Amino acid sequence: MIWNPKKVVATGLLMAAGFLAGGGAAPTLAQTSQKVCPLTTRPAQDPSVTAQDVDNGTRSLMEFLLAVRERALESSRISFGCVTTRGRSEVSPWYSGSTYIVRLNPSGSVSLHGKDMGLSARRLKPTIYQDILAGLGIGQDDMANPSAALVAATRRNGGSFTVPGTSSRAYATVYIEPGFKTPFVLTAGFDLNESHLVSLADEKIEYGNPSVTARDVVDRDTLKTFVTEAGNHIQRLLKSRDPEAIDQIRLGLRDPNGPWRQGSVYLYVWDLTNRTILLHAGFPNTYELQPLRPVARDAVTGAYILPQLITAANSGPEGGFVEYHFDNPSDALDSVDIPKTGYVRKFVVQIPRLDGGSARAFSFVVGAGFYPSPSQVSQSTVVEEVLPQIM
Repeated sequence: MIWNPKKVVATGLLMAAGFLAGGGAAPTLAQTSQKVCPLTTRPAQDPSVTAQDVDNGTRSLMEFLLAVRERALESSRISFGCVTTRGRSEVSPWYSGSTYIVRLNPSGSVSLHGKDMGLSARRLKPTIYQDILAGLGIGQDDMANPSAALVAATRRNGGSFTVPGTSSRAYATVYIEPGFKTPFVLTAGFDLNESHLVSLADEKIEYGNPSVTARDVVDRDTLKTFVTEAGNHIQRLLKSRDPEAIDQIRLGLRDPNGPWRQGSVYLYVWDLTNRTILLHAGFPNTYELQPLRPVARDAVTGAYILPQLITAANSGPEGGFVEYHFDNPSDALDSVDIPKTGYVRKFVVQIPRLDGGSARAFSFVVGAGFYPSPSQVSQSTVVEEVLPQIM
């Protein structure tokens, strides 16, 4: 029997959109400017058994993953997402070689990938996910009530499964995010890559029907329309009560063959409630599920770019433009003398809870940018909506 994600009790769109702050107030910008995960009421600590312990043979995958689960149960999504993905750019107790964390949604899609966040929202091939479930003690007879089977699995330590295409064994366990009823599957020792996933061509992606696509963005007017329509598209998906809405947002906005991404034109989405970057279609491994903190600097002025974007987003109901100098990822020969024009806008949506509870407001920012041609730059003049470069 094939696993049916529609039978699973969904996490709830509020949770997927980032309402997992653990009860504490959102950190200030000054806090998030530090090169650490933002503080919460119960900040995540490193696991008592590290990925390095597994790689050097002193501890087992099971011990590592159970230590990670213990940390997950006492932390928020912000800190857990932050610390488990630190290994993308630095040595981390959570990451060593092929030992890192992958968190799966109940439907079998990737929620968090400690090595490659560009794979988030992608679905595991059903046969592979069934092998993982079997390792957790969930068999075909349990598929009549898969949610109950996963919840029951949280009372066990988990189990091992064979890594596809190898004779190696990986480990999986299940935990329930604090404050919510939906279980997540955690795996380690499984170097999950593109070959293990359903191809994008076989995904049913809801792109919407934007009048201005990424390919059409050539000036401020088209950029503003592009970002506005992306925000409206996200709002529609969040209000749809589709338990896979967040996956649809990530897949659609990241797909290079879709309408929302083309060359140097890509979108990013911030969760303002928890000050987290929910999606970054251009640099997912650098920014996605990281805290909203100043990191990138203007290549000419040296000023942090993020404070300017936040100010622009808060400048009015339609947001605002910012000009800054930032490397064009699609042009190896670009000059930093040509500034990037960015546009950011805040959106608020009332998201219905899938459990029937009262809808809650979710505030998020959508942004994108484009690189004007040299002729556009020479003809442009400084206008009021361009923010100062010194913040």
